[in-house]
Amino acid sequence: MKLKTTTLLLLTIFILGLSVTSFALPVELIENGDFERGTFSGWDYHGNAVIQGNTVHKGQWAAGLSVSQLQDSCWLIGNDTNPCSAFLAQELNGFTATDQKLTVSFAYNVKVLYDVPFFNDHLYAGLVGWNGNILYAQKILATDYTADWITISHEYDLSGLNLDHVFLAFFFADSPGLLGSCDVSSAFIDDVSVKANPVPEPATILLLGLGLVSLSLFRRKRTS
Repeated sequence: MKLKTTTLLLLTIFILGLSVTSFALPVELIENGDFERGTFSGWDYHGNAVIQGNTVHKGQWAAGLSVSQLQDSCWLIGNDTNPCSAFLAQELNGFTATDQKLTVSFAYNVKVLYDVPFFNDHLYAGLVGWNGNILYAQKILATDYTADWITISHEYDLSGLNLDHVFLAFFFADSPGLLGSCDVSSAFIDDVSVKANPVPEPATILLLGLGLVSLSLFRRKRTS
């Protein structure tokens, strides 16, 4: 009876260890990343940013960021109505200091309607964060025109930064040409995801270790 009780206790510790570590699965930190709500719900946006259904990667909707003016030195307009730039960003929902490793993925497609030679417009993407004292910036993408949709996925390690707030941001802007002209172009973004890969806490690691030891002892007892 004593051996049976000990065996059940060891098995319980092992199962509990596996159960706790199973909670350390990737967690989605972006709201409405596929834009299938048909709105910018969850996002902050400025300039020529719209939800559109003509050019999408998956589903019915995607974000469109446009540069749409040819003349009048439009890149000098310093406000949110600037027709030659667009901005889209979202703070990572539920981000905590334990979310030190992030996997960022999204699809993008940059098209040109009217091209001014040597002055391609550019799409930029990056992570921006701070903790009150340190400003953190990580460039993810800087590109001009693409032939079709491109999907990227990268992992970023924020260990040791202790950031309180982290944003994923997209910026599409013109490269002004001669006489104030710029390309007419659009950047399309879809299927945005930022997944946190939580670092297991010491207590969780200890419990898993006890579980592994328990399994080892259980096997020895069965063998004997």
